[in-house]
Amino acid sequence: MSLYRKGEPYLVKLAAGEGAKICSCGQTASPPFCDDSHMRCDGRHRPFVLAPAGFPQHVWVCGCGRSRAMPYCDGSHKAAQEQKAS
Repeated sequence: MSLYRKGEPYLVKLAAGEGAKICSCGQTASPPFCDDSHMRCDGRHRPFVLAPAGFPQHVWVCGCGRSRAMPYCDGSHKAAQEQKAS
């Protein structure tokens, strides 16, 4: 499944001091986490690394591919859903 087919954000829960690699190429088999699929695509993409500063953190990661604040969700999926509904 492509990272961006979900059409809505993924909630990533990070424990204190825990980091995560987030896919940037969109081809991961385990969205939203990087599985090194970028090595098989064009080679230009590198994963986003989330590293909270010593406290638990919840992060919303884009699942539609439209965010202007990648890898974070900026609510762009809502506009796309509204267009489909009308």
